[in-house]
Amino acid sequence: MTRAATCTLQTFLKLPLTLLLLSCASITVAVELPASSAVPGGIVILPLADASPEQPPEAHYNGHRVALIWKNAHWLAIVGIPLN
Repeated sequence: MTRAATCTLQTFLKLPLTLLLLSCASITVAVELPASSAVPGGIVILPLADASPEQPPEAHYNGHRVALIWKNAHWLAIVGIPLN
């Protein structure tokens, strides 16, 4: 195989992988959040004060930053409850 043919084949083989990764990214966005369960090992989802989508607020629990997501025009803090 010539060098040009090898490059074309490699480019052709990368296309399905790229399309697969892009479709997985859109699936991830569509996943619903679990229900809050304020028990050891559970999570709590708390709405935060109004903030713009471009400037997320900071939220902490037990001295650690918690995950924040923007959903339905509000910031939500997702806090994991330790087992102990």
